[in-house]
Amino acid sequence: MNVLLDTQAFLWLNSAQAKISASARQICSDANNILWLSVVSVWEMQIKIALGKMRLRCPLAELIAGQQKTNGIQILPLNLPHAMELQNLPPHRVGFRSSLVKSQSSTSDECTQQMRLALQTF
Repeated sequence: MNVLLDTQAFLWLNSAQAKISASARQICSDANNILWLSVVSVWEMQIKIALGKMRLRCPLAELIAGQQKTNGIQILPLNLPHAMELQNLPPHRVGFRSSLVKSQSSTSDECTQQMRLALQTF
């Protein structure tokens, strides 16, 4: 299964796994699943770091590289079809990042399921 992590889920996977439900942890640890992180989430984290709204224990590039090595996380790029998919989504006020990640999950062959671990829906 392809699993698209949201920003908070990615951060918790790295440093606060107890905040992720047991079933979600099991999905993330299953070697048959492919974990994806959107470049939009990386963008969001970089902005928050630059504004002083987020602090990490190591540089973001190191954090991502570590998760790529430890959990095999793949980076999902943002492409024009992802942005254009926004026209097919129902109107909502969730925000820019959430809208783009949602459009990525619905248009990317790589990501067939968006999983918001932060909400512990599993």
